[in-house]
Order: sequence, then structure tokens, then C-alpha cells
Amino acid sequence: MVDEGDLLLAPEQAMKRIKKLEAEMAKHARNLEFEEAARLRDQIEKLRHKAFGLPGTMAG
Repeated sequence: MVDEGDLLLAPEQAMKRIKKLEAEMAKHARNLEFEEAARLRDQIEKLRHKAFGLPGTMAG
């Protein structure tokens, strides 16, 4: 889960956190744990938006 501290990270720290979450997401996807992988994907999007002001990249 993205906590308040994650939303206040410096850009370098945010990128490290995103990389860690991406690795966890990939592990869950490999293990066919798609719900957990999707939860992490959503956290990554939220963190990217808050840390860098990037719009969500998810289609829809």
C-alpha cells in the first residue's frame, strides 16, 4: 500500500520505491497472483502521479 510517507519522497527515492514495487508486481504476476499484481500496479500509478505529476498511463 502507498502510505503518506511514499507520497512525500524525493524523486530519487520515489523511483527506488517504484522499482521495488514493480519487482514485487512482476513476482506476483509470475506466481499467477493477479489480484495482488493489480493492486501493486495501482499503487505504482498513484505514486508516479503524486511524485512526478504524471497522469495515469492506464487505458480506459
